[in-house]
Amino acid sequence: MELEHHTVALVRRPAQPPELPAAAVDRLWAAHLAHQAGLVEQGHVIAAGPLVRPDRTNEGELCVFVTAPEVAVRLYDNDPAVSAGLLSVEVATWAVPAGNVRFEGVSLPPSLLDPGPA
Repeated sequence: MELEHHTVALVRRPAQPPELPAAAVDRLWAAHLAHQAGLVEQGHVIAAGPLVRPDRTNEGELCVFVTAPEVAVRLYDNDPAVSAGLLSVEVATWAVPAGNVRFEGVSLPPSLLDPGPA
């Protein structure tokens, strides 16, 4: 069986995030969303979205890249929320049977104020 390899990133809040004022957290979160939207616009990310537990709590985000894992890591080095320690990133390669995964027209909200496409 032929396999396709995709780079996936799991973005989460670390167990010990830095203590920051609420306004700083809001700015970093907005900057993170803008960074994610930029990765989509630049063609690096082909799918992204939140991971929600059955109890409706946020587990983090999953992003699927078209880049190699080491490139995805470097791209996240430029994410303000990651740089500030508010978010952490784990990157891995996801191998799936060729042709089984298709993503079309990914769009992300550029800010907390924009919920994105309905």
